[in-house]
Amino acid sequence: PCPRQLKHNSSESFSSRKHQDQWVLAAFYFNGNPQQIFRFRMYRLIPPEFEQGKSTVRMILHTLSPELEGKLRKNSDDPCKWWVDVWDIWVGSRECNLHQPEVESDEIWKLFQSTGLQSLVSSLPGCDVLWNPKWDPSKHSYLCKDENGGTESTADDGDALDPLLGCHATMEAGSKGAIVDSISMIPGKRILIKDELSLWDDNFWINDRGYDPDVAEIDANDSSTIVMPY
Repeated sequence: PCPRQLKHNSSESFSSRKHQDQWVLAAFYFNGNPQQIFRFRMYRLIPPEFEQGKSTVRMILHTLSPELEGKLRKNSDDPCKWWVDVWDIWVGSRECNLHQPEVESDEIWKLFQSTGLQSLVSSLPGCDVLWNPKWDPSKHSYLCKDENGGTESTADDGDALDPLLGCHATMEAGSKGAIVDSISMIPGKRILIKDELSLWDDNFWINDRGYDPDVAEIDANDSSTIVMPY
């Protein structure tokens, strides 16, 4: 998650910050090897509007600018410095104007989070994910399937994977999914993606499926589900 570099005597309280958007930077790689990264994503988490009776957290997916992604790949083995790299690229860009001595450090960091990050990423249209505490178990059937497609309760693996103790999300696009450019896997190819997600304290599962959008019909009950744990 994006750190909050606020001055110690900042007047901004924790209660006010928890209702602000949060940014998370993530890398996905093969074989548990950070040198085999196949995808970077920046996530923007928008808190619920509780005063309007809403409880859903919206997560907007973003790709990174080529310059930023290239910088992070060079430092793929040191993720603790990734946000420093993001900051450095923004400071060195034309989108940033830090030549105003009257601007306090808190204000600069707020500017970085409110507009600076937006200048370094591009959102993926139609791919918003909704985290809803009132999740529908029928949309997360993978929680009760073993690796061979059989039925098996994840609760048997311990409380950490008990569905009732996790947070669960679906794409806003629903079962129809969204078509995106497969930049990281097959450059120049379009792919139809359908995802559901589950998150526990120490486990992150993505029920990730990809299809050729040129295929006329796709079985809505396709059993070739690939659950990707992170």
